[in-house]
Amino acid sequence: MASVSPARADEWAKQLDAVPNLLRSAPAGSSVVNRCWVPGALDHRATNQVAIRAAPRSDARVLKTIPSFRLEAGERIAPEFQVIGARAGWLLIHDVGFAGYDTPARTLLAGSGWIEARRMHVQIESFRLYRDPDPRSPLAADMTPSSPSEEARLVMVHGCSGSMLDVTMRLRDGRTARGWAGGACSSQVTTCGGGHRIAIEKDGRIVQWNND
Repeated sequence: MASVSPARADEWAKQLDAVPNLLRSAPAGSSVVNRCWVPGALDHRATNQVAIRAAPRSDARVLKTIPSFRLEAGERIAPEFQVIGARAGWLLIHDVGFAGYDTPARTLLAGSGWIEARRMHVQIESFRLYRDPDPRSPLAADMTPSSPSEEARLVMVHGCSGSMLDVTMRLRDGRTARGWAGGACSSQVTTCGGGHRIAIEKDGRIVQWNND
């Protein structure tokens, strides 16, 4: 079991307790199917801007249109956010902005809104994919590379539940698999260091569970 300091565990618990209030204040919050708590970023490989909408529909009112990246020290850096809910291929995101690695941080949207799940891209630091959004469920696939040259890559995010993502991943030999993964890391300049904490949705709330 990964070791988590009492201070970090308390902060994590406070963040999870805040999810219901964030959802109630979010646009179309009552339509959320899955409650989530996952760090995320936009896919910086896209060249167009991304619309944050008031509901999980392509024809919903646009709350804000944001760039998919900005250049920092010559690298594409995408806006980051917290994912707090999901519905039918859409993600409800909160507190969107540039984290500020080599350029000052910048808030793009202080509240919440919806983006298509396929527009999200993060590092996945755990390569075990599960059948359900619970690390105690059976494995759907083990995408752990046998060597660094076989690095598994995220193909697409489909949704979320708790702090697990419904993803499709691909190894460099072309094999793909879909399942639920933990260990999402939104840092774009380094890894997040493992010791993944898992939040599980239960009876409409997010509860903490520590994964190894």
